[in-house]
Amino acid sequence: MKNLIYPILIAFLMFSCSSEESESVDYPVLKDRIGEENRTYSLLEKRLNYLESIIDEPLDGDSRITRLVETNAEWILFTYSFTTFSLYHLVEKDSISKSRAQELMKKCIEKAMDPGVSMHYGTNPRKLNEQSSVLYLGHLNLMLGMYVSIFDDESYDDLHIDISNYLYLQFKQSKTFQLESYPEAIWISDNAQAMASLKFYAENASKDKQLIWEEWKAVIQKKYTDPEVNLPYSTVNFDSGLAEEEPRGCMLGWIIMFTHYFDSDWADSMYVDYRQHFSADSLGFRMFRERYNVFSTNMGDIDSGPIINGFSIPATQFAMIDAILAGDQKTVDRIKKLINFGTEEIESENQFHYKTRMIEFEISPLAEALMLYAIALE
Repeated sequence: MKNLIYPILIAFLMFSCSSEESESVDYPVLKDRIGEENRTYSLLEKRLNYLESIIDEPLDGDSRITRLVETNAEWILFTYSFTTFSLYHLVEKDSISKSRAQELMKKCIEKAMDPGVSMHYGTNPRKLNEQSSVLYLGHLNLMLGMYVSIFDDESYDDLHIDISNYLYLQFKQSKTFQLESYPEAIWISDNAQAMASLKFYAENASKDKQLIWEEWKAVIQKKYTDPEVNLPYSTVNFDSGLAEEEPRGCMLGWIIMFTHYFDSDWADSMYVDYRQHFSADSLGFRMFRERYNVFSTNMGDIDSGPIINGFSIPATQFAMIDAILAGDQKTVDRIKKLINFGTEEIESENQFHYKTRMIEFEISPLAEALMLYAIALE
């Protein structure tokens, strides 16, 4: 019976961000970019319209975006960043007009720089200091790098250069080659994203910055890789500089995802080990565990969310993106099957989003942005 219950519970919890009941909202018909009303929207446009309605919400009141603080304030930044990453890849695939993408990416960047977001990291992106957060700057700088690389607009060039130079110098001066996400707290996953942003800067500015991501990779492989599973640890102790927390699914999926931007071969190699040591199949689903050889059921923590028989929602959701990037369609299909089992689609005349089955839970805007990101990468 347990083998049946666990996949159902995972599917049921997929994308849930809180236990608050949500109410259905009727949104007005939006105008397209040439002023027509009541147009026929494609499914992609409907997804974008839904996310745009969230991105347009103010950061100083009660809204879907500000309510994320009750669960995890990082999800606000991540909603803006993953929407931006999605738009970048949609432009690359010519799946969206550049003008539409540019408009929405600028909204996301401006919201990410709003003090209502940056205050959670103690970082002012225009006044950097030694306490500036690599978590925040990694997301923002990757957003900027993507914007600068595809649009003939110099609005963010100087900021992208300043943040990139700051990150480069801080990495070079760090005894661990890892920077802090919060004071005296180092997550390797956030540093991986900063490396991805520096790769974009090198391409945008035609400078290799001495291939700093190669130096970072060498440090990770020598000092911060768990030999039992051949995967990076999650955290580094600030005082000792030693690896601290073991590899975790919610972190590994993130590391692999962003490593693809600067070393796809290494990312694919990590994914193979991740799938081998952390995943399991049941009833045609594939799920990923939070910790190696740990099969407990508990509430987890702020990063993992609820853990059921060792499986975690973030580990599985991020693994779907990793599988897409690695070309592992079998795993992609099995995780999609899990998602489809636990959710249903809500489609109106001009918007599209998800809801959970069987009971009303509000689904995180971040989950919608991550699904768009996965679609953009496929």
